[in-house]
Amino acid sequence: MEGQQIAGRDVQDIKQDVERVSRGIRERVERMSPRTLVAGAALSVGASLLLRIVGRKQDALFVGEWAPTLLLLGLYVKSQEGFEREEGIFGRRRESEGRTVM
Repeated sequence: MEGQQIAGRDVQDIKQDVERVSRGIRERVERMSPRTLVAGAALSVGASLLLRIVGRKQDALFVGEWAPTLLLLGLYVKSQEGFEREEGIFGRRRESEGRTVM
């Protein structure tokens, strides 16, 4: 991929930008409580229902689509908490089980 360009930008520069942005998002999400994300999902569903009742169907659909995203972010945060408790570094041996963590 050396020397390839997309929209006038080097592919490696684009990859670095994507990694930087995703790292920033991941750091912000990891600081959030899973309960906060579940509460946000519940509020999204409630707001969507309310918008639907008052006749704003398009807005209701838009707001209702936030719920699965927030729930998935909550699962991600919980999975990272478990991962940090287990070891936190890829490929390091766990003493208790004698196997390599991947």
